[in-house]
Amino acid sequence: MSNYQHKPEAFVVSETNQLFFVSDLHFFHKRIVEFTGRPTTFEELSEWIITQCNNKIPKPKKGEKVTTIHLGDFAFSCTNEQLEEIILSLNGDWWFILGNHDNAGKLISAINKINAETGSNHRLLGWYYRLLVTKQPVDKTKKKSKKLVILCHFPIEDWESKHYNSAMIHGHVHGGSSDHDGHGLSRIPNRFDVGIDNSHTWSPFSYDDLRIILRKTRGEDKDVRVSS
Repeated sequence: MSNYQHKPEAFVVSETNQLFFVSDLHFFHKRIVEFTGRPTTFEELSEWIITQCNNKIPKPKKGEKVTTIHLGDFAFSCTNEQLEEIILSLNGDWWFILGNHDNAGKLISAINKINAETGSNHRLLGWYYRLLVTKQPVDKTKKKSKKLVILCHFPIEDWESKHYNSAMIHGHVHGGSSDHDGHGLSRIPNRFDVGIDNSHTWSPFSYDDLRIILRKTRGEDKDVRVSS
């Protein structure tokens, strides 16, 4: 697995190419309900997570693509078969950023097997990844918007093109205002935790959701210039 990028990967969001974000699903984690207050039980956790995701993320129709980027801590101790079953139960293609609780070898094995058998496009992106996202408006007379999106499981204080309005999307903190050691997290414009526990509806975030949230953190959502 190599996640070196000479330049950010281009991703065009449109009616037929949808993009979603979520993090920290924590499948098979015996104490996650206790830690987060999720409205379910451990026995029903996997089914609950799948329902929450699939209620938000549509199953792609013919000619459509639906991609969800998961920003770390997808599943705890589980078998390869259990991991494959979970991924197969989720709508669309899933691209994975690694978190501190992920097993890269199991993810690669599951992804390769599922892709070979179903023709899907699941991917493992590594620990850090960059997307240059273009939003194609429904009204073709309106201007396209572009945003550089930095993807990492851990919140970063300073990141590429931050001063040009790029976004830092992360997980790890489960909607909290401090890290796991109790250190407070500063509120930084254009940085957002897409963890499922940071959603009022316990749901993934669409790219349109994210744009609205980022406008609230800064004031407006401007096009980004990407530094060379």
